[in-house]
Amino acid sequence: MKNAEMKCYSDQGLVLHLPDDPNNPDHIKQTSVANALTSTPEVVCKNRAAYDAAIHCSLALSQSCTPKAYQSLLPDENNLKMVQNIMCNNLNSLNHMCTVNNTHDLVDCGIKKYGTMTVADAMDPYKSTCTAYQHAEECLEEEIQECGQANLDLQKQFNQLSAPVACQGAGTAIGK
Repeated sequence: MKNAEMKCYSDQGLVLHLPDDPNNPDHIKQTSVANALTSTPEVVCKNRAAYDAAIHCSLALSQSCTPKAYQSLLPDENNLKMVQNIMCNNLNSLNHMCTVNNTHDLVDCGIKKYGTMTVADAMDPYKSTCTAYQHAEECLEEEIQECGQANLDLQKQFNQLSAPVACQGAGTAIGK
């Protein structure tokens, strides 16, 4: 799966970094920073078609490996592409390097918040997935205020759009 996902990007002339151990926080941090430095907003915006194709391929791959009962735990392709469009239309409002410099704090915050969940909620695929996106938004609020309000607002919007369909309940559906 890892090689196939990386191929979705390499086929488009792009690079996707994936953690050697997705359960190791240090690997997650290192990979997040590497992807943020490789695929800066400017790079993505200059190569939208390639990133759109890579997103499509990667999501199709995830769908093919995900049981039907859990398909709604995957993000919506149109919402992921909307993230790119919003990002590219707001390059001057983003403080990308400030956000990247807070990656370690963001990951640590998410891990800490995940640790506050009950075992039952953590074992529930819907609750644990949706709660992770809620935690991510809280961590953005807590960790990147220093990067400016416009950047924070955009990062929160990206997080909401990246959330799986199942997590976008009535009244909060985005891009639908």
